[in-house]
Amino acid sequence: MQPYEVNLFQKPVQVIAGWEEGLKYLNKGSKAIFFIPSPLGYGSAGNGPAIGPNEILIFDIEIVAITPANAPAPKVIAPTKSL
Repeated sequence: MQPYEVNLFQKPVQVIAGWEEGLKYLNKGSKAIFFIPSPLGYGSAGNGPAIGPNEILIFDIEIVAITPANAPAPKVIAPTKSL
């Protein structure tokens, strides 16, 4: 399997709600099995012929890398007087 890149800070998020919820609890090197109920997956619509309506989805996941989001640099404030 090839790694699948996910950006949880991109809105709208490009993964199902179950992944969005579960991934934020994992760290680099974590392994997990996600059992995603239909409402957090594709619901009653399903997704093409491979995923039928109201199916529970199961994913075997390993976090191989985490790239920090682009955050602004912290402001450095010089003290106005010494203590």
